[in-house]
Amino acid sequence: MKLDWFKDAKTAFRKLVPEKQAKIIDACIDEFAEEGFETASTNRIAERAGIAKGSIFKYFGTKEKMFFSVVNYILEKYISAAKEKLPQMPKGVVERYMAYMTDTMDLFGGDMKLYRAFSRIMSERGGEMMTKIREQWQPYVEPLMDELLTGTDFKSLSITKAEFATLFSWIDNAIDQDVMAQIGPKTKAEDIKAMYSERLGLIYRVLKNGIYK
Repeated sequence: MKLDWFKDAKTAFRKLVPEKQAKIIDACIDEFAEEGFETASTNRIAERAGIAKGSIFKYFGTKEKMFFSVVNYILEKYISAAKEKLPQMPKGVVERYMAYMTDTMDLFGGDMKLYRAFSRIMSERGGEMMTKIREQWQPYVEPLMDELLTGTDFKSLSITKAEFATLFSWIDNAIDQDVMAQIGPKTKAEDIKAMYSERLGLIYRVLKNGIYK
């Protein structure tokens, strides 16, 4: 299933030239990254994008639909980057997991604007908005996870593919939350990559060797 990242946008937005669409989405990303959903201002977004204040509602209808356009824009970039890397990923289960995590880190850690928006979106975790985000993402993320694990060798593992996928999700969420709690306004892309690398290194050693001598 291909993700139409601006499916929540109105026809007026779809008719804009790509450059203007990108400028508006960049303004949305900046605002939601800094303010989150609740305190984000559509007036500030319009000012950032250099458009009339009323145009925001002409293009999206509501602030929530605008927010989900940003959410799906980030998801589309994430899925595209992951699918592009899949053919080159190693066959070993743990090695493929580590490669996937590293590639995700490179995507978000290399673009501070995108990462800050992603981390702010993930901070909605546990609330009504996060429930809606999960509902939006599930039809796209689950097939990606299935594809990620296809072709890997589980014969040497003591857990099933389904159990590994669950473990994978737990670790992924835990690392994201831990790193997000550490970043601030002055955090640089290389700092984020270093934090991810440190945590991934520990996870790799534990998954490969256990915790006992």
